Amino acid sequence: MLLGWFEKRWCWHWDLELLIGKLQDATKVIPPGREFLRRIINLLQGGWLYHPHILLNRAFFSDLRWWQFLLFHWNGDPRMMPLPSPLLLLVVDLLVDLTVAWALESCIRCFRTIVP
Repeated sequence: MLLGWFEKRWCWHWDLELLIGKLQDATKVIPPGREFLRRIINLLQGGWLYHPHILLNRAFFSDLRWWQFLLFHWNGDPRMMPLPSPLLLLVVDLLVDLTVAWALESCIRCFRTIVP
């Protein structure tokens, strides 16, 4: 779907509308794709109303590369970053527990010095 677009330097207005429609439908299952659709939509609004030729700029190709990446590597997770490993979660959880225990012990010591 996207490979033919990388060879173009301009397109017809209705071709760009069709591409935007397909990508908009894809955002229903690939939510991070919304960020890479706005500049493509802006190309439609940049010129005269229904001007038949639209020049494709660098921002368009940049967003199109992101779409190509998202369509190829999408794992179904709505977040952009992968989940951290379980070991990292364990270490962070342990550090939080130790920090809370240290803070609680410090508060108890402070309270004992104030109230005999």
